[in-house]
Amino acid sequence: MFAVVMVNRISSMLGGAGSAAMSTVKALRRIVVNRAQVRTLANLDDRVLHDIGLTRSEVHGTLSTGMFADPSIMLCARDADRRNLVSSHQRALGRGDVVKKLPVAPVCAAATC
Repeated sequence: MFAVVMVNRISSMLGGAGSAAMSTVKALRRIVVNRAQVRTLANLDDRVLHDIGLTRSEVHGTLSTGMFADPSIMLCARDADRRNLVSSHQRALGRGDVVKKLPVAPVCAAATC
């Protein structure tokens, strides 16, 4: 939470200093907020993670990346890979109409998915 406060302070100090600086600060703020949200996911138990389509290793794996990497983007990419894998298996079996696809909300709430 300290990082969010610091990014907010930097943002307010820059004011209208420049659009490039502001976009960088906004991107850093988004990364800090998303990392905090993924850390919250890491505190859930395995059953809840399974219910939302995640594994503990995926959550910890995204948090172990660099400090300036956005873990929510990585979780979205893994979700897309998983969906593509399932649909390719369905096509390979020729049974895409037999397997009922359930609507699954994307892991991230941002429009990055």
